[in-house]
Amino acid sequence: RRWSRRWSAEHKMPKICKETNSRICTCGETVFAATSLWWIAIVDVEDGWLLRDYKWSATGKALNWTFYARSRRYWRETGKSERLHQAVTGHAHEQLDHISGNGHDCRKSNLRPSTNSENMHNRREPDINKTSKYKGVYKVREDRWRAQIQANGCWLHLGTFTSENDAAAAYNSAAEHLHGNFARLNVIPIEERT
Repeated sequence: RRWSRRWSAEHKMPKICKETNSRICTCGETVFAATSLWWIAIVDVEDGWLLRDYKWSATGKALNWTFYARSRRYWRETGKSERLHQAVTGHAHEQLDHISGNGHDCRKSNLRPSTNSENMHNRREPDINKTSKYKGVYKVREDRWRAQIQANGCWLHLGTFTSENDAAAAYNSAAEHLHGNFARLNVIPIEERT
C-alpha cells in the first residue's frame, strides 16, 4: 500500500483530456459537436480543430436568451476570449453578431462584426411578461395591440392596432427601415395577414 502511494506520487501521469465528440458533417463542409444543455456547436471544416481539441459548454442567462459556446480550457491556454465565435474569427473583432440568432452556429458565413447596438437589434425578444408572440408587439386592452421599437436608445411608438398581426407588420416595417440588415423581423403566417 505504501509503495503504490509513493510510486503514484513520484510518477505523476500527465493529465489526459477526454476525447471530444466532434464529427464532420456528411456534406464535408462543417464540423459539429455537442455542448452542454443539448446544444450543438457548428463550425466550418477548417475550424474543426477547435471542436476536436477543446470541449465547449453552453453559456447564457436564461433559456429564452441566446446561448454561446465557451471553453475555459481554451481561454486558459490561449489567454484570449473563451467564446467559440471569437476563436473562429481569430479574435479579430471586439463584437460579433450571429446572423441566424443561434449562438452555437459559428460558421464564418453566420458571423459579422457589429456594434453592441446592432447586436441588440438582431436578438430574439425574451418571453418574460410578453403578451404577444411577436417582437415589438404588446397587448394594451382586450382588443388593442401596441407596436413599438427601440432606436438610438429611445422607444418609438408605432401605433395601436386592432390586430396583433397588423402591429407585427408595423414593427417589421420600422425595423427594416431603422435597423437594416440587423433587423430581426417577425414571421407572420400568410393566412393570418390582413
